[in-house]
Amino acid sequence: MKCLWTQENNCMWKEVVNAKHGVQNHWCIKQSKAPHGVGVWKHICKLWEEFSQNMHFVSGNGHHIKFRKDKWLVSTALMNAYSALYQIAREPDSTICQNMEDNTWNIIYRRNLQDWEFEELHRLLATLNGFSSNQLALDQLLWGTTHAGRYSVIAAHKLAGNRNAITNQWPWQLIWKVKLPPKVICFNWTALHGACLTHDSLARRNFSMAEAESHNHLFLHCTIAVGLWNIFLSLFGLRWVMPQNFSEAFESWSLWKVDSSIRKIGR
Repeated sequence: MKCLWTQENNCMWKEVVNAKHGVQNHWCIKQSKAPHGVGVWKHICKLWEEFSQNMHFVSGNGHHIKFRKDKWLVSTALMNAYSALYQIAREPDSTICQNMEDNTWNIIYRRNLQDWEFEELHRLLATLNGFSSNQLALDQLLWGTTHAGRYSVIAAHKLAGNRNAITNQWPWQLIWKVKLPPKVICFNWTALHGACLTHDSLARRNFSMAEAESHNHLFLHCTIAVGLWNIFLSLFGLRWVMPQNFSEAFESWSLWKVDSSIRKIGR
């Protein structure tokens, strides 16, 4: 969404969001603090930290990229790579062009540097060596590792999957590639992620809250769940050892071969 903010300048959605929340800077709008009618945008803003980890800037004229706080030259912001110099910067929020004069670096600090700070300054100047601004080009905000640098749901999904090896190893096709009603499939997905709204729902129905609640407890180990499992197992004459978590239970039952007599009962 932040990338689209700079890439789609004349879109109606951008004008609506801008009018409702106001602009924070060239790259994004303000995070709304209104109590009503801003739920969608608040949820989008909560993802900013994760989004920004895969974001970087490409400098053009340097008018909109913060020299110290934005990630534009190396893999991290200069305020992190050269923290001692950041502490004594006269204008910490200054842009790239504000730290240059006639295409030459002119970095100003609040006081004279100590001897031990000159070493860090030399390393900073070595990093900046060879950079030159292009006054005819615009600054850009890019996302991901693709050449285009445009955000997409598919790219974000692949990136999230690569970070979570456990998720990749789990046989999710047991959920999405079976012929079941959509509500059942979505329920399985929700339960396996521990995302069920459990505590409040049970409290409204006067269920016993004697034990700490989790999705494993709710579906496997609470007294009501155990009773339902026992009825099911006795009905079909089955023997089964209760696992510790819901994902193990789901995987074990997905391997169960249902015979024709049980299929008739299910129908």
